[in-house]
Amino acid sequence: MGAEQLSGIEKRLTKQEVKMKQLRTIICILLIQSMVCGAMGGCCFAESTAESAAALKDCKISHSTEYGGVFIKISIDDFNALGFQFGDSVDIVFSNGVRLEDQPYYSGYYTENGQSLLLGKQSDTYIRACINYGDDLWKIAGVNKDDTATITLRERAKYLENQHLRDIHYTDNRDDYATDEAFSNFRSVTTTGVAAGILYRSASPCNNKHNRASCTDSLVGSAGVRCILDLSDDEKKIKRFIGDESFNSPYFLSLYEEGHVIPLALKMNFAFDDFMQKLAAGLSDMADQEGPYLIHCIEGKDRTGFVCMLLEALCGASLQEVVEDYMITYDNYYGINPDSDPARYNGIVKQSFYPMILALSDDENTAPEDVDLYAGARRYLLKGGMEEQQIDRLIERLKNPGTAETEGEDSPKVAYLGPEGTYTEEAAQFWFRNGEKLSPEKTVNDAISAVQTGNAAYAVIPQENTLGGAVVNYVDALIAADDTYVVGEVVLPISQTLMGVPGSKLSDIRTVCSHAQGLTQSAGWREQNLPDAKTKEMESTAAAASYVAEQKDPSIAAVAAPGAAKLYGLDVLAQNVQITDSNKTRFYVLSEAPLEEDGLTNAVFVTTCEGSQIGDTITALQENGLEMVSIHDRPEGSSLGSYHYVIEAKDEGGISGDQVEAICSVDGTRFAGCFNAVEKAA
Repeated sequence: MGAEQLSGIEKRLTKQEVKMKQLRTIICILLIQSMVCGAMGGCCFAESTAESAAALKDCKISHSTEYGGVFIKISIDDFNALGFQFGDSVDIVFSNGVRLEDQPYYSGYYTENGQSLLLGKQSDTYIRACINYGDDLWKIAGVNKDDTATITLRERAKYLENQHLRDIHYTDNRDDYATDEAFSNFRSVTTTGVAAGILYRSASPCNNKHNRASCTDSLVGSAGVRCILDLSDDEKKIKRFIGDESFNSPYFLSLYEEGHVIPLALKMNFAFDDFMQKLAAGLSDMADQEGPYLIHCIEGKDRTGFVCMLLEALCGASLQEVVEDYMITYDNYYGINPDSDPARYNGIVKQSFYPMILALSDDENTAPEDVDLYAGARRYLLKGGMEEQQIDRLIERLKNPGTAETEGEDSPKVAYLGPEGTYTEEAAQFWFRNGEKLSPEKTVNDAISAVQTGNAAYAVIPQENTLGGAVVNYVDALIAADDTYVVGEVVLPISQTLMGVPGSKLSDIRTVCSHAQGLTQSAGWREQNLPDAKTKEMESTAAAASYVAEQKDPSIAAVAAPGAAKLYGLDVLAQNVQITDSNKTRFYVLSEAPLEEDGLTNAVFVTTCEGSQIGDTITALQENGLEMVSIHDRPEGSSLGSYHYVIEAKDEGGISGDQVEAICSVDGTRFAGCFNAVEKAA
């Protein structure tokens, strides 16, 4: 490589804005190469000091996209058969001229942070050139799929002592562990400030790569975890795990289907902006959900270790406490603790955990024991984009979960259109997260009546769907309930599922039952796939699922929410049977008293008038700076041409009392509540 090539790589490093400390090894290698190449006319050679020089020449390469680095396409066994051994020093030369000299060949990430190595990890198909907790070597080296790699032995056993120190292995056999908790690396976090039973950490309860998922899932369920922060997987991976025939993690599945699993798919480097930003967003989401919480990656070791250290630091833990919690993992998996193997214990703390502590410092020369953990953790999350109040809310969730009301006799009761398993229940769960007691009701009128009679503090009812339009009985009920007010709105993505009794097949179905909205939303799919099937309208989608389960008739199927299949013991016959993936439903939250208008963006009015007079109300909305969101009408009942209108309007700047008063001055118009709306992500 010449000076021009070196300059180009240095520019790429600048663009990626990585820390110079992490890339010092690579920069030094390139500088050495530049001097050698200049002296030898662009040809670079490295003489081996070993008695018998092993060599691999012109081997194909590929990109390791998940962890970053360059796969050199030869297996560990085949590579070692050439004469290489773990602990050797090797030189790696890519065909584009980039050369990495004196690289340790290890069976794990046994280098300091930011240092490059040749990795022979048993879980990888090929050996890999990479940077430990650093940037993607593929990008730094500027290689592509047409390049090759040549590896030569530089010095036998130069790094063997460190290889022996760090070369530790665990088994995936449950019988080799004293307890399920040790096997699953499952435990409650008990450091200073963290409330008992609110934060757990473990191996993956969904990825069965190490044969731990089912055991871990059982422990997670027993602990009553209500929200999972999945550091290693994205939605695509999770769905692949669930679809595998060996998947046996029902508790994880239930939380996932209820929207209580937050997948982040973090890469390994906690010092990079992408990691910070994803983690900050994930913890913000976690702070909006009720605990107990579980943090996991695949093994529950490094990514989990860093995130738990961060949370422990926010709650006031000491350095000694976070070290001890991190190292329990090594005791669980390898039996390494201060008494059994102090040298290994201290070496792991220094090489693996202290770099995590230093990531919280704004001074890279600070010693780990001098880092202000609390201030550093806040600074880290703020840099990732988390807001101060979100951090405070997260800390409150972890330190004082009891400040939120718990379910019981004194908890507010929330009536909703039931039975269990409806999307209305999901909307209620999404809005009410502080232990309110949810009570399913048979009809919309029953839910509203519970509020009117004082049997419930709130009611949640469906309001409008993308495909089916207004829910008619909601309109009638809201018109009649002149002493009930809208205080909130939830927008949910709707994914309808066709389900039948166990063993039934799509070809068996002769009748499809659902709520009127479910039948409307699935009409296009049914016309194509079940053109001869009759329909039966039910009070709700969950009632339809319950009906199918009770009938035990393989010719009857229900269209309902995915979670209803598990709840009522039915088989899923088809997913996403709605007409469009953009299918959404709005739900209203009702109460006996309206909220104060100040700062709320939406308002509802009910107007009763002749059809020719509704323009007066619409004009009043426009003149007072309100934008109409929706309007639904129902016959007034006393004369033709007279209607009740339910009108929703908004002002992004906030509804004022003066605006409400002006609209209600129109004859026949009354105020039905002010609120803000929230939408659950698909």
